[in-house]
This record gives sequence, C-alpha cells and structure tokens, in this order.
Amino acid sequence: MRKSLSKNVLLEWHGDEVLAAIQSVTEEEERAAAARVFSTVMRLVPVGSYRRSYRPFYRDVRGRERRMKAWMQRLPGRLKSTVKKVKSKFEGGGYIVVAGSVLAYYARIVEFGTRMRRQKTTGRFTGKAKAAKFMRRAIRAEVNRFWADVRRNVRQKLGMK
Repeated sequence: MRKSLSKNVLLEWHGDEVLAAIQSVTEEEERAAAARVFSTVMRLVPVGSYRRSYRPFYRDVRGRERRMKAWMQRLPGRLKSTVKKVKSKFEGGGYIVVAGSVLAYYARIVEFGTRMRRQKTTGRFTGKAKAAKFMRRAIRAEVNRFWADVRRNVRQKLGMK
C-alpha cells in the first residue's frame, strides 16, 4: 500500500493489491470460462449420420470404384470426439478450446461453411456447405459473462461492494 499527499488530503493507493487480486481472479475465471465454452461446444457441435456422411466406396474421375481411406471418411461423432480444453503453449496464454485433428480435418469447413462451386476435374456441382458456427456461438456467449465474473470476484477479494 502506498500513501500519497495530494492537496493536503492523504490518499491510500492499493495498486499492488488490486493487480495481484486481478491476476489471481483472472486465472481462475479463465479456467472456468474454458470449461463453460467446452461444454457449450460439445452441445452445439453437429454430428452427422452414417447415411449422409460415411461412404465406404466412391467413384474417381475415370468412373472406377475406389475404397475410402481412413482420412477421407467423415464418420459421425469424429469431430465431436476431437473437441478438447487444453492449456495454451504460448507465454501468457491461458486455456483454449480446440476442435479438429488429422482425421477430423473438416472442422474448419463445418465452422465456416463453403461457397458454391464446381469441381475442376469433373465439372460436377458440389454445392454449398452451410456454416454451423459451433465455436463462435460458444465464445460469443461467454465473453460478457467472463468480464462480469472477473469484476464481481475482484470486488469480493478487495472487500468492495
């Protein structure tokens, strides 16, 4: 605690205590916010059906029937199984929620969607994938709640109303 004299009035400055309280509360709230975002993402992530997304065989450009490889298959529930909450590897980073892996490479396609297009090789119309926005909706819902919780907890630690 520092004291300063300003115009014959003695002021008490609690800057060090306030900063320490903010840092500890922010770390706790960040962990709790990541857990809430994780549970919201798990609820919002779309899960396909076997009929629509899994095909054991496909036809190539020349019309030959080929067997799908593991990385080509979009199995129902694979994207949902890759969602996880981890500690950031960057300095000063907190907790983050990630989705996707080598086998669930299509996480970005599901989140952001695609535009209408045709295949270059066959000229076949591939259509448009609508964005699911499962990560962005979860984060947007959490931002305001996070800052309100940080403010409330800092005030409680400092004994303010």
